[in-house]
Amino acid sequence: MDLIKKRNAAGCTVLMVCHDMELVQDYAQRILVVSGGRLLGDGSMAKIMTDEALLSQASVASAQIPALATRFGGLFENVFTAEEMADIIGRRCGA
Repeated sequence: MDLIKKRNAAGCTVLMVCHDMELVQDYAQRILVVSGGRLLGDGSMAKIMTDEALLSQASVASAQIPALATRFGGLFENVFTAEEMADIIGRRCGA
């Protein structure tokens, strides 16, 4: 994955087919959601990862942290990593 990331940073377009949404979240900037030969969604990582209805329609589980953040509501909007979530919790608790 490091090689793919380097090639992408050098200007190469990389097309991945993957059901591991944790991996997709870490490496993708744009996500196309396909199911049954049909394009269901096309958008940024943040847009697609927070669209649980779309991911469910494609029978794909969201990455763990965005799914948890969505369940917690607005306080954790656009949170995609455990570090981001811990930072918000720490600020809320005065740490």
